[in-house]
Amino acid sequence: MNGAEGILDYLLLHSPALIVAIPLLGAFLTPLFGKIHNKVRNSFVIFIVILTSFFSFLLVHDVLVNGNIHTYVFGGSSALTEG
Repeated sequence: MNGAEGILDYLLLHSPALIVAIPLLGAFLTPLFGKIHNKVRNSFVIFIVILTSFFSFLLVHDVLVNGNIHTYVFGGSSALTEG
């Protein structure tokens, strides 16, 4: 396994949390970027949408190609799933 695959596996592991956290952080920071300039704010929002879409497509690709269902538990031990 090379470095790029290791990074993608790490990002894939945390992608369910990042899909939720990135837009929340972006929504908090958008008014602050709006104070600088409208074009900076708009560019920041586009960046957040692209970044969130990347993690969403990464997760969808893994589910469709490998059949892996990801369960992410916030602040607890690993989830017990049956089925």
